[in-house]
Amino acid sequence: MLNSLEIRNYRNLKHLKIDKLGRVNLIVGKNNTGKSSVLEALILFFSYDNLDFFTWVDRFLTVRGEKLVEGIEFEKQEQTISSLFYKKKISYFEDTQSIKIGEVDALHPLSINLIKTIYQKGDEMKIASSQEEIGTNPFSVELLAKKDDNDFISLILSEKVYRRRLSQEFSRYPFGLVASAIISAPDNGNLWDKVALRTEKRNKVFEALKIIQPQIVNLHFEGGLKPYVLLDGEDEPAPLRSMGDGINRILTIILAMVNCENGYLLIDEFENGLHYSVQEKLWEIIFHLAERLNIQAFVTTHSYDCIDAFSEVLNGGKHAKDPGVMVRLDNYEGNIEATVYEANEIQNTTRLHVDPR
Repeated sequence: MLNSLEIRNYRNLKHLKIDKLGRVNLIVGKNNTGKSSVLEALILFFSYDNLDFFTWVDRFLTVRGEKLVEGIEFEKQEQTISSLFYKKKISYFEDTQSIKIGEVDALHPLSINLIKTIYQKGDEMKIASSQEEIGTNPFSVELLAKKDDNDFISLILSEKVYRRRLSQEFSRYPFGLVASAIISAPDNGNLWDKVALRTEKRNKVFEALKIIQPQIVNLHFEGGLKPYVLLDGEDEPAPLRSMGDGINRILTIILAMVNCENGYLLIDEFENGLHYSVQEKLWEIIFHLAERLNIQAFVTTHSYDCIDAFSEVLNGGKHAKDPGVMVRLDNYEGNIEATVYEANEIQNTTRLHVDPR
């Protein structure tokens, strides 16, 4: 579990420090304060050890219409990748321009930067330390992610060639992302298959769905994609999507969570599709599962109702001491800064109707 977080030079985050994190972390702030950038940076950090780092890089670029396309001019590929860096400022030879992601003052944070390389004999490549070293030799630009010099993964942009070398076998921490779209669940069928025969986790899914529809007794995915539920006393299953956005959002969140044991869960815009009256019950389940399954959660919101429900559960006395914190992000003339609120501080702001967003 991460105890703190420091991010440098990623998207709109020049240097963000969050000095304390809890098991469940609610990230709030106005638009353009970097909430989604924090989630993206965390995913890059987690995916480095899970062998799908570049899949996520490509996904983040695609969402913004910056997708790496096979055959596109080399200069445009380079320009596309530069959008990951703060103000698109990149340096091929200065480590100070690298993206850094890790705990505060970590000795070996994840470092991401663009480098120019030159080809030598055979398949061996040398990382150039200066433009002069390259001279007139042919070169390519490479996106390099590393934790130390003997531990890296990279993508040669012009050829889409991947390289990887690990100095040690890392622990693989599962993580899941619940995107902001209300129904974004093409993988829900696969996630359900992984827990359908595991009684405790299956029951947690039903417990969550019953927040909105107490009569649900069974769940099935037709063709592995379309969810259907059977209600108590009914003979025919009904499509879950006919029951509204809220129940489908809850299904996506809980399925992601029960598949992240000993890992991390990230939820973007928690409140989407959820009426304020059900949010406290869902938070109750999230806090319980986070503790029961050893999960650290990072959740963003724009909603005061979501903050209030989070505070009620956090201060309800049912969970371990200090199970979560709220992190408010503010944009001060282009610099994003974080303020951490612990349980009693969140409660004080909500009781006084002080908007902490």
